[in-house]
Amino acid sequence: MIGRNPDDDTELLMERRAAPMDQESVELPTELVARYRAVDREHVGTPTLDTPAHLDRLTELIGREGMRTPIDLAFTEEFATIDGNHRIAVARRLGLATVPVHLTRRAEHPRPDHGRDMDPADLRVLEAALAPSPTHAPDRAGRGTGIVA
Repeated sequence: MIGRNPDDDTELLMERRAAPMDQESVELPTELVARYRAVDREHVGTPTLDTPAHLDRLTELIGREGMRTPIDLAFTEEFATIDGNHRIAVARRLGLATVPVHLTRRAEHPRPDHGRDMDPADLRVLEAALAPSPTHAPDRAGRGTGIVA
C-alpha cells in the first residue's frame, strides 16, 4: 500500500512492482531484507488468507526447492519497502543466511506508509549490489546486476 488517495481518503492507493523478466536477482542477507518488511507475518496475518497455513506450505516448498521467486526491494536514500513479507518470514524460519532479491531504485515521493527508514550501512550494500561489476555487464537501464555476499 502507498497510502490514501488525496482526492478520496476512503480509497487506498496501491503499488506493485514487477522486475523485468531478464533482471537478475542478487543474494542479500536475510536480516537486511527483513528490516524493510511492512509486517512480520509470523505475528501479523492477512485478512485474505490463512496466514499460518500459508507460511507452513511455503516453508515446506522453499525448504524443498529453494526460494524461486525473488523478493522485490525498492529503495531510496531515505527508505525502503519490500514485496515478499511471507517469503522473508519463511527465510527466517528456515534460517537462510541470504535470499534472492530484485532491487529497484524508487522515487522519494510519495513515501508509502509502510516504508522503513533506510540504514546507511544497508544503503551502501544496496548501492554496491546495483553497481556494475566486472562479471556482470550493466543492463539496458545501466544498472549493475552483481551478487553481494
